Amino acid sequence: MPFLQDIIDGIIDMFFPEYCVFCGKHLLPDEHFLCIDCNLDLATVTFSDFQDNTITRLFWGRLPLQYAFAFMHFVPRSPSQAILHELKYKHNKEIGFYYGQVMALSMKDKGFPADFDLVLPVPLHPKKQYYRGYNQAELLATGIAEIFDKPMETRVARRIRYNPTQTHKSMTERWQNVQNLFQVTRPSRIEGKHILIVDDVITTGSTIESLATELLKIPGVKISLALLAMAQEI
Repeated sequence: MPFLQDIIDGIIDMFFPEYCVFCGKHLLPDEHFLCIDCNLDLATVTFSDFQDNTITRLFWGRLPLQYAFAFMHFVPRSPSQAILHELKYKHNKEIGFYYGQVMALSMKDKGFPADFDLVLPVPLHPKKQYYRGYNQAELLATGIAEIFDKPMETRVARRIRYNPTQTHKSMTERWQNVQNLFQVTRPSRIEGKHILIVDDVITTGSTIESLATELLKIPGVKISLALLAMAQEI
């Protein structure tokens, strides 16, 4: 049977070949989205402490975080940029679910505490989600929730204001841009819960801070973060 499966895989690959999203090289059957060479060049994050690291320090004095994890560094013109570009702009939903699982397996391998109760992707405004067709954070969160066997919530909070892109804004402008951005819609679903917020990339953390600030108004809520990528300047 394994021999038959190899034949089937070979036929599928012949008619529907897959290529590395960064270098364009033809992928082998056991390669996914990146070839082995580009995967080795991926700038993964090496946190050894999930309570005191670059991300948790970014939120000192802003949010009481339990734990924080990031899978890779965002590096311009690199495999990490290619992954994010496919996820956000190329409508590649499969890459989101796949790297959500990769994130979760990395979290488990590195000993990330699994005492969170639910997984919450950062909501998109309905207008932006309509034009994109999906929420990239939700794809990542789906993969994480599956590996950790935790529920994912997408209706306990919503984005109530359509804000302009954060690109090219200063830290002050970014913070002003995300004020009063979210609303908790089902507080009873998260009361007393430890929430793992999931997003694709973090720069200043202003969007996450805006969301978490609203969540923390609910009694007993605790917050942790899981991010696909973190900007180099953090």
